Amino acid sequence: MRSNNRLILPGIVFCSIALCGFAVCQDDSAGGFRINDETVVTVSGFGDFVSTIKNHSEEQVIEVGQAEIGFESDLRDHLAASLAIAYDVDRFTIGSFIIDYTAAEASEESPLPLGMQALTIGGGQFDVPFGIGSQQYASADRRLVSSPLVTVHTHDEWNDIGGYARADAAWGNVTVFLSNGFDFERIGANDEEVFVPSNIAAGGRIGLAPLAFFEIGTSYADLLDRSGDKTMDMIGVDFTATLQNLDMRAEFIRHRFSDPIYDVYEHEGYYVQATYIIGRASITGRYDRFDSDKYTDGYLRRVCVGGALQMGDYIEFRSEYQFNHDKDNAALLQMVFMF
Repeated sequence: MRSNNRLILPGIVFCSIALCGFAVCQDDSAGGFRINDETVVTVSGFGDFVSTIKNHSEEQVIEVGQAEIGFESDLRDHLAASLAIAYDVDRFTIGSFIIDYTAAEASEESPLPLGMQALTIGGGQFDVPFGIGSQQYASADRRLVSSPLVTVHTHDEWNDIGGYARADAAWGNVTVFLSNGFDFERIGANDEEVFVPSNIAAGGRIGLAPLAFFEIGTSYADLLDRSGDKTMDMIGVDFTATLQNLDMRAEFIRHRFSDPIYDVYEHEGYYVQATYIIGRASITGRYDRFDSDKYTDGYLRRVCVGGALQMGDYIEFRSEYQFNHDKDNAALLQMVFMF
């Protein structure tokens, strides 16, 4: 086990921010602070430590996985703002900064068309709502320690600046977004570097919920370069279901991108995950698959099994074992703090 002195400074900064919030605000309710006679700020946060043990390696690393502190406030009727400050590779940065406006809300006196219950528009920096992976980018929201392979190898947990609109209805939901794109860089055919830039992205997701415990969705995104030419696109299909103590989810993503020198590349993958909850404990299994076409990343397969135990309201311990095809298996241990 190696020491990691670089954790001290981020820890001091993280705690200082939290303490400042406690010092300058007046306690209003659990987790909330009043900064004037009208505005209440809700403070929350999380952080985790991860230890990874690989087969055929004596090195055991303990490091910070994620750390984030968030502030949220209802500024006026139908208008809310939130800010999250996140630890990211030796520095703190803005994880998200969102302004939300509820443009319309259904009531008995004023029903909305098409069975809509609410219409929300917003903008800022946010986890781009492509697929259902964005619901579990934060370690506090995950069931396992790791992220699915297809999420990492396609859009790498996409977070950027832009705007969005979301309509919620009894039958499901619709989200559209316009945001910055992302650059995609990998080693391709003949060990040559493939670099695909994009400057703007447009897309959305439609989720249909024919039953209260079941939703199926489809997502699409177009990514364009500075001249307006299409350089990439992504399509996804997802599924979630909750039956008493059983939570299930699955997602498929296909990512296509073109390189002017070599060819049009396409890769795709999916995962299937199930969690059984027993009181404060849970057991989770996930099968990951990622396939590349004309691509040196090859064909990746992984089976992950793990468990979690919540200790009170603020701490959760997790374990995960990864059976990796053509790579070393690995064991992961994680402790997550939440408030």
